[in-house]
Amino acid sequence: MIQFEGPIKRTYVAMLAALIGGGVSFRVAVAWLDVHLKKETVRLREPLATVPATLGPWRKVGEDALLSEAMVEELGTPNYLSRHYALNGDPAQGVAEVHLAYYTGLIDTVPHVPDRCWGASGMIMSNPAHHVDVPVDLGAWESDSGRMNLATGLAYPAAWTTDPVTRRRKQVLLPVADGPWKMTLTGFQSPSRPGRRLFGAYFFIANGRLTPSPYEVRSLAFELTERFAYYCKVQVNAELPDTPDAEEVFAKLTSSLYQALVPEVMQRLPDWSEIERPASAPEGSAPDPAD
Repeated sequence: MIQFEGPIKRTYVAMLAALIGGGVSFRVAVAWLDVHLKKETVRLREPLATVPATLGPWRKVGEDALLSEAMVEELGTPNYLSRHYALNGDPAQGVAEVHLAYYTGLIDTVPHVPDRCWGASGMIMSNPAHHVDVPVDLGAWESDSGRMNLATGLAYPAAWTTDPVTRRRKQVLLPVADGPWKMTLTGFQSPSRPGRRLFGAYFFIANGRLTPSPYEVRSLAFELTERFAYYCKVQVNAELPDTPDAEEVFAKLTSSLYQALVPEVMQRLPDWSEIERPASAPEGSAPDPAD
């Protein structure tokens, strides 16, 4: 057995004590600062698959895509929806794919976005990723619901949806954003489909806030002082003729789809105003977001 001299033993004991002390101090500091390194799960209010088959003038066509286990693992979540809609139910008038992916309870993650994934699949980028306005009419919705996002001090806008069965109208809080709603738009071309261009546009809703950036979503959803965290990718894809104004055509084509889609998505995501409420309301006044 190897025997160490006294100075080495004392140094070892000092280093071990420092490590133990540092670990204890770190835990105490985390608790005192109210820092949450591990986020707790926030469940969806309704499955994403319950998004209506009719969204404004758009009608579902075909069956929802079911990903393989390997693809679900690559996506990073089993909570997703990939569905095609046709304008007025007629594919000849335009077809768009709605892709939603919901993430929660993770320490950190890197979102899958078309400007990264489509290029890796062999497609050629024709429109570099850039930010554009989400093609919705914000004036058609209420600008102030009377409820505030505590992280930003901004009032939640609101829309009204109608239950397809009961026909009851319900107010739905929409995400807040610091300025106009923006999304990331990119275009690709496939060597096997000349004369066509595939557009993908996406934004994220994270803890009640909207951002077009896959980098910013990580800072919104994983703020150290937040106990809970979620984000949802909202993506719309459409293949169009390769014309000089194809990007403008995409915005005009999908405008009515976004207008109907966003309130329906928000109705299924967690109500972040309820999750935030315990910070300013008496204990027990808000429901457990995991229920």
